[in-house]
This record gives sequence, C-alpha cells and structure tokens, in this order.
Amino acid sequence: MFIFEKIARCVFVFPYLLLKYVLYFPRINIRYPFCSDSGLTVRVARGGMLTLGRGCVFRKRVSITITGGQLALGKDVFLNDDCSFNCSLRIVVGDGVLFGQNVKVYDHNHEFDEQFLVSRSRLRSEPIIIGHGCWIGSASVLLPGTILSDRVVIAAGSIVATEIRAPGVYAVRGAEVKKIR
Repeated sequence: MFIFEKIARCVFVFPYLLLKYVLYFPRINIRYPFCSDSGLTVRVARGGMLTLGRGCVFRKRVSITITGGQLALGKDVFLNDDCSFNCSLRIVVGDGVLFGQNVKVYDHNHEFDEQFLVSRSRLRSEPIIIGHGCWIGSASVLLPGTILSDRVVIAAGSIVATEIRAPGVYAVRGAEVKKIR
C-alpha cells in the first residue's frame, strides 16, 4: 500500500479536449504541448519520473502508472484507446512509435518460488526499450526485458518478452519470434 502525504488533482481543459491528471509526488517533464481525449490518468509515486516528447497523442482511457521508475516517451508517440503503462524501473519509447488499442506495457513482474507461490511484495524488473518508428499492434503485451530496434512492427495480440534487433514485422508469443516479413 502506498502512503501519500499529498495528493494533487488537476483538470486542464484544452479546446475540445479534457485532460485529467491524478498526480502523486509528481516529477513530470513536459516541455511541449500534447493532445489527449478524455480519460488520461497519470500516477507518479516514489520518486518516479515521466518525460513526454513533443506531439504525443493520447486517446481515451490511457493509464500511466510510475512507481519509482522512469518512463520516457519520444516525440510524436501515439497511444490508442485503453493503453496502459506500468513502470517501476525504466521504459523508453522512441520517436514516432504507434500503439494500437489495448496495448499493455509492464517493466516488472511478480517473483514466484519453485512451488509457484507468487510474492505480493517482491518484483523482478528489467527495462523496456522501444526504438524509433515502431508499431505495436492492438492487444499486445510488452513484458520485462523487451528490446525492439527501430522500425519493428509487432502483430496484434503478441506477447513480447525478448529482444528483436532487425526491422520487420513480427508475431511473438513469449520466446517464439516469427518474422512475417
């Protein structure tokens, strides 16, 4: 359970847009205007930091939670409806990256022992790096240790927990990586 000494709730209204923030100990570095439909939720806690590049676009019900980690979105990043980022270590997204609907990005996972008992408190974290010009298909999940080079396209519904070093179109299921073209 997080303990927050101060909770700041702000609502910013842009022409035709409603942007909602829920910020906890905010460390947010926004140097440029960005665009959002209603429903963007940002939570930053335990010294976490969010950096947004110029021209980021957030569609409806996008959720960003940073607990002690660093999330950096490059310029002209597009997050479609229902995307979610959960960061406790580091997630870096290059310029011009597109996220389809309902994409989930987690840089950590719960540890479990040899009896498959899941710990509620211990997390295993690895950074996620997404190169420039990538496209992450709808309903994909990016897990700890994901590294994508520039111009990688991930097929819809993929579960990625690996490195992909060459540009191309890939369908991914855990350790099985299939280059489509």
